[in-house]
Amino acid sequence: MMKWVTSCALVVAVMSGCTAPDKSMYVRDGEQYGVTAGVFRGRWWSYYERGASFLSGKFYDEAVEDFETALINRSRDSWRARTYGLHFTHYFPNRELGVAYYYMERYEEAADQLEKALEMVDTARGHHYLGKTRRVLIAQGLLEDREAPTVAADLGGGTLVRDHIVPVEIVASDDLGVAEVRLNNRVLPQRAARTSVQFRERLQLREGAHEFEIAVTDLADKAHVEKQSFIVDMTGPTIGFHTPTDAVVSGAPIVAIEGVTVDDHGVADVVINDRVAATGNGEKRVPFRADVALEPGENRILVTARDLAGNETHSLVVVYHGDPGDVTAHLWLLQQRDPALLMLAQEGDMAALPDVPEPEDNIVLRSPRPDRPNRHNRAVRVAGEVNAASGVDALTINDEPFDQLTGAPREVFSRRIPIEDATLLEEGGRMTVAVMARDKDGQAIEEVVDVELRPISINTRESRMPVAVLAFEGHDAAAGLAEQMRLNLESQLIDRERFRTLDRTQLQAVLTEQELASALGNPAEAIQLGRVTPAHVFLVGDVFPHGDGVEVKVRIISSETTDIIAIIDGYAERREAENYKAASEAIATEFERLYPRLSGELLAVRERGGAQELYFDWTSADGLQPGAYALIVYEEPAEYDEVLGEYFGPFITEVGRARIEDISDNMSRARPTDILTEEITLEQGMAAITM
Repeated sequence: MMKWVTSCALVVAVMSGCTAPDKSMYVRDGEQYGVTAGVFRGRWWSYYERGASFLSGKFYDEAVEDFETALINRSRDSWRARTYGLHFTHYFPNRELGVAYYYMERYEEAADQLEKALEMVDTARGHHYLGKTRRVLIAQGLLEDREAPTVAADLGGGTLVRDHIVPVEIVASDDLGVAEVRLNNRVLPQRAARTSVQFRERLQLREGAHEFEIAVTDLADKAHVEKQSFIVDMTGPTIGFHTPTDAVVSGAPIVAIEGVTVDDHGVADVVINDRVAATGNGEKRVPFRADVALEPGENRILVTARDLAGNETHSLVVVYHGDPGDVTAHLWLLQQRDPALLMLAQEGDMAALPDVPEPEDNIVLRSPRPDRPNRHNRAVRVAGEVNAASGVDALTINDEPFDQLTGAPREVFSRRIPIEDATLLEEGGRMTVAVMARDKDGQAIEEVVDVELRPISINTRESRMPVAVLAFEGHDAAAGLAEQMRLNLESQLIDRERFRTLDRTQLQAVLTEQELASALGNPAEAIQLGRVTPAHVFLVGDVFPHGDGVEVKVRIISSETTDIIAIIDGYAERREAENYKAASEAIATEFERLYPRLSGELLAVRERGGAQELYFDWTSADGLQPGAYALIVYEEPAEYDEVLGEYFGPFITEVGRARIEDISDNMSRARPTDILTEEITLEQGMAAITM
């Protein structure tokens, strides 16, 4: 009996020895594969870890066997699979089994397995290999590409836009997968091939006609090109007055206002004192005439011309209704024509009232003004009028020709000039605006203004979402690769001008103060660092090598609750700088989509339990995340200057910040976190923007 037991034990021992991997068999280029970090425990995570090692070493049969064994005990992929106690690991046996099938040229099985894996967890590596697999199946005739790709682009404002920063929304689709999308020959970043991909881009352009081209290619190399033409129109209609051309005194009860308005891209309408005097219907030259009843004394008549792009030009016609020979009327007209002469007469320097001088040829700039800063952070509005008895023959604004002239003796113009200097956009400064004209007699007229640019924009650095890109841990990655990927992502976020990142100097100061010396290199300690930074969220990453490729997983963590808000991943097929950059760009794009820049309105302010609650008009359909922050601003209404006949403003003041707590189908609820000014209280109807 004892001999029989001993024999059985020997058989079991021999069989066990035969099934255990012989490490000497799994060496490639001097590196050992089929290994685990610790003792092989025979659990699902051990088989997965060993299978991943086999896959990296290109021992595909062994990798498949280990992945299939792991799946028997745990069948679902996960970024955080719990092993024992509070220990977690990334676990993707379905995906990695599909990758192994791909390299074994079992392409149909690979496609099925990768599709199954992506239904569980959407990963960039999964999409990457599914795209490669489908390409092979198409080439082998095993997968039919029935349709060419399609693309749709939406400019938002149509083909005639009134801003030099033009938002473009692009949606590309294909039955098997969109391989690449190019905008004006620039490849747009995407997370591998998908059946539908969406992009939001901004084109920064000068005024004039433009064309953009979108080229989309699918996995079968079928291509489709879409071109769209559009016009950036930042010039309002020009208003030419034939009568009256200057301030006048009239004894008649009615004054006839007559002139013409021109616009290179089409006039919409002309409104005189809230009454439509002419409808343009897109015509480039539209005459107008209106009889306006006069009240005794001074009458200010507002004339507004609007073009098809939405630009407006305003002008004020000033008429005094009374006896032209009356002293009061004489004084009024003298005030309009030469205020300094009237002041001298009133101070007693003249024995009798001086005669009213004849109108002079001149340029009157209503905007910008040297005594009032320009608060718009993207453009300066240049508006005014040229008065020339013989008519205006030529006009330039900062050496740029203004050809949109009517031929009338009084030309009222309006144009916005983009601020292109990056420093002026961010910090403000001074800018010279020079308007020069020549009348039909060849006489030159000019007006030069030095204006202060003082932006109070909701796109200031302080209004951008503060984030901290903290530790990236390299799991068996080459030395320095984790830090390189962290820096790549940080650079991508900075370039987008949507976020502001805390630099290493700031973080080092916090480290020293909080005694977290290793937090920048240790994700576990980085959470402690994130709690004491002013960032709204912080990003902690993991870098996983896969053979020649690299997978990057980034956790988006709330600095207030330390909850994981989202996980975003990227994949670089080869360990090269350009591939690393592309992976980081894809992650930054997904992060920006997670925190969209939304404008909205404060719907209500309520007191609950001694604390304020704020309600905004953002809904769950807007893609906003709980924990995002909003900046509330007060828009001081535009002022109409009756003397100059021009609108100024609106002026914007940042009032406070709030954290979004809850998002429903019809509103968002938030709580105030910072009150930036005590002079203005939070009220319903205030404008807001997400940080």
